[in-house]
Amino acid sequence: LHPGRRTAKRQPGVYDYLKLCRFLDSIDAARKELKAKAKTSPEQPAGGSAGADVMVAIENMQPAVNALLTDPGQMKYFLDGGVCGYYNNYECEEKPDDIAFRYLMMNDMLPVKGGNGNGNNGNGDNSDSRGCENEPLCFTFDISHALAGAGEKTTEDAIRYIDMYFDKIVNVHAGGTQSNRVHLPVSQSPAAREVLKYLADCGYKRHITLEIDDLNLGKTLTLKEKKEFIAGEIGLLKAIFEG
Repeated sequence: LHPGRRTAKRQPGVYDYLKLCRFLDSIDAARKELKAKAKTSPEQPAGGSAGADVMVAIENMQPAVNALLTDPGQMKYFLDGGVCGYYNNYECEEKPDDIAFRYLMMNDMLPVKGGNGNGNNGNGDNSDSRGCENEPLCFTFDISHALAGAGEKTTEDAIRYIDMYFDKIVNVHAGGTQSNRVHLPVSQSPAAREVLKYLADCGYKRHITLEIDDLNLGKTLTLKEKKEFIAGEIGLLKAIFEG
């Protein structure tokens, strides 16, 4: 899932984050409903198993004035606590430092299970009727987005994502960045290769997706050239992860 951007080119505010949380809640409810149906259904797809689940992963966005979840600190409140964790963060010892989160805390606007906030859930009280049973989200780590904020001058943010959320990463979008252009070939990006090597050294063995915009290649490739190009990028990834 992409957390998206605010329509206006302005910094996301309180309600942009709350809308994202409610959207994620609806996704989680649909996932749980699907899982429950799979458990009770007498018909299972070939190779499937009862209670089959759907994995939901949220992606870090490229830094922009109107983008949500663009750095490891912002991602923390979704990945560490799951969807409901966002609503309950002001009860934790470690307080959020993002301006939108601080605004919510100061104005006691976070709807919290048990009715500690002033938010109204539509039932005539201020409790959070949804509860906090949502399972934590997984993470799609986009290397190109993580590097974009630093202009490839440093891999610090990208490495922080790995250090903080390695166990939650289920898919990596592999690509480079240069001069605010994203999704460039890994072969042209020393920083992207450094991040991938760090992932390999950490023991990453899950999905990797090459995300490369062919409009950034400088010329239009034929089908044969595209196949050769992709084969070269895959070979580079294999060399990094398989040695």
